[in-house]
Amino acid sequence: HGQPIRTVFDLGRRGEVGATAALGYMLARTPSFARALTQRLLGKDATVPANVGLEVRESGEGRFDVQMIGAGYCVVIEAKWGWLPPSVTQMKMYARRVSRQGVQRRLLVTLSNAASGVAGHSLPQSLCGVAVKHLQWRDIADLGRHVRCTVRGADRRILMEFIQYLERTVMGSSMPEDFVYVVSLSKGKSKSWNVSWIDAVAKQRMYFHPVGYTYPHEPPAY
Repeated sequence: HGQPIRTVFDLGRRGEVGATAALGYMLARTPSFARALTQRLLGKDATVPANVGLEVRESGEGRFDVQMIGAGYCVVIEAKWGWLPPSVTQMKMYARRVSRQGVQRRLLVTLSNAASGVAGHSLPQSLCGVAVKHLQWRDIADLGRHVRCTVRGADRRILMEFIQYLERTVMGSSMPEDFVYVVSLSKGKSKSWNVSWIDAVAKQRMYFHPVGYTYPHEPPAY
């Protein structure tokens, strides 16, 4: 009630659950997009998934946000709203479940706004013998744009709405362009180098900061 409906995906739930459901819908109903994503993750020989499940549960071992099962593979996607990737503890629990799948290729995918380099610091490359990869929501939108250029009709229209939905919700929520950051710089020096924080900016013309916590993950506009 009282909310604008810009795309068909605005009819669903909002937040992380809504974005995950939108992704699942696209994978289940748009074979060209599903093929592009599986090939991005598994290689050019990957086929369209035969089954796409949302919130696949198993007693005592949590739920998979999105599960794709195809010829010789099982891919599980854990989607997050914002920057933080899922914890290693959570991913280990999922990896144990995936490792029991009787397929040759098994993959756990984390999906958030965090850059791959950031996620790589907190997530291992494999867990319980299951490979782990990270994608940004931006990667999903870019893939949708690429696929949209190759299709026509209903698939082209729904891909356009899906991209617009992602840009306005899950991607836009974490990328403010109207913030101005003011940072105080001290005369102290780090233990790792002999240049003060203020000299790094004033003399070396360089600024840097940690990633995460209260610091932005991507360079702000200002």
